[in-house]
Amino acid sequence: MKLKIYIHGEKGRMGQELAKLIAADKNISLEENSAKAQVIVDFTSPEGTLKAIEIAEKNKIPLVSGSTGLSKKEFAALQKLSKKVAVLWAPNMSLGVATLAQMLKNLSAISDYDFYIEETHHIHKKDAPSGTALFLQEKLEQSIDKKIKQNISLRGGGVFGQHRVVILGPEETLVLQHDALNRTVFARGAITCAKWICRQKAGYYQMGDVLNESKSNAP
Repeated sequence: MKLKIYIHGEKGRMGQELAKLIAADKNISLEENSAKAQVIVDFTSPEGTLKAIEIAEKNKIPLVSGSTGLSKKEFAALQKLSKKVAVLWAPNMSLGVATLAQMLKNLSAISDYDFYIEETHHIHKKDAPSGTALFLQEKLEQSIDKKIKQNISLRGGGVFGQHRVVILGPEETLVLQHDALNRTVFARGAITCAKWICRQKAGYYQMGDVLNESKSNAP
């Protein structure tokens, strides 16, 4: 049987990308009635995410959300929902960014270096720094056990998303960079998460959980 996915915010740019990928995947289908769906995918706004939480709770189905700009209010609501159903929130649904976040764990050996996070997005992106930059900052600070300087945010043109972790040592520099070439990369990651989360018990999950299971199942 096909996995029935309900898109919260189907008419938005990300919603349209999701619909295209769902239509091309024989193992999933787009469900327009949330009461009949098996999982809800949300790419909206802080206000929209609260509505998605209501839908997930009412229908007792898992929620995958990639909405950014969330406040403590929305995060508290996600945590509350995770006591009843499986919830996965990520500021960036790209598997590449999730992998980059895991790579940051290896930087503890050079924690005395200087670190910066730079991000560039299209002119229409409202939040700055991006949710992804804040996510990478959190993971980086956990690794090096110190606070880093303020993120650098640029807005202009039609850049889908670029994130750079710049590491400056006394005799060397290192740059870890991720470039999103289109919105499809985020939609594809969200569908991967939707398929994965339907097999999970109630709880709060991140992209790293999806990667770790994939690694453990590798031949």
